[in-house]
Amino acid sequence: MEPPMREQFGPPHNGGPSAALRNSARRLRYEAGALAEAFEQTGNELDAFLRQELTEHPYTVLLGAAGLGFVFGGGLATRLTRMALGWGGRVAVAVAANRLTTTASP
Repeated sequence: MEPPMREQFGPPHNGGPSAALRNSARRLRYEAGALAEAFEQTGNELDAFLRQELTEHPYTVLLGAAGLGFVFGGGLATRLTRMALGWGGRVAVAVAANRLTTTASP
């Protein structure tokens, strides 16, 4: 949609309060349509991105969806889970550092 021009909606108070109200309603309808169009475009872009990721990296998408389900399901509330994630994160960093030093060595 094109951005609204001042002439399209008329002057702000041409004809009293009822005209101003009609003018505001027209502007609101126009802006709601533009917002709906932006949401639709964003949804289409997100859909295309997710389909591409699912095709190229299916296991990564599956793990991400499982992780989000776990977090949204309240799985991060326990101390044991936090400890396990902390330990897992430290192990992952240690493994990554080991791989980097191994590949960086001549």
